[in-house]
Amino acid sequence: MIGNIQNGTSAAVNSMQEGSNEVKAGAALVDQTGQSLQQIVEVVDGLTDRIQQIATATQEQSMSMAEITNNITNISEVAKTAKDQAQLSLHSCSDVTSLAHEMQGMIQQFKL
Repeated sequence: MIGNIQNGTSAAVNSMQEGSNEVKAGAALVDQTGQSLQQIVEVVDGLTDRIQQIATATQEQSMSMAEITNNITNISEVAKTAKDQAQLSLHSCSDVTSLAHEMQGMIQQFKL
């Protein structure tokens, strides 16, 4: 009977040791899982920062493109105005040339 009790006690102690070992192994796995989750959080934070930087750079480029487009429009308007003024100058020069020819003809009438 004492042998049975000793065997039972020994089996109980062995079971408790196995349970304790399994709990320790489970705790180690939980710790590893926590560390892995922390690493994931750090990576996600880094990605979030990079995405924010990309979004900011994209917005800045968009604003620059809008400014460039506006400048090109202004240059186009100035070029059109310059073209119109050049055409007016051409017509004025043509008119002056015609008047000069007329005056030359009139002056020649007086020389005779």
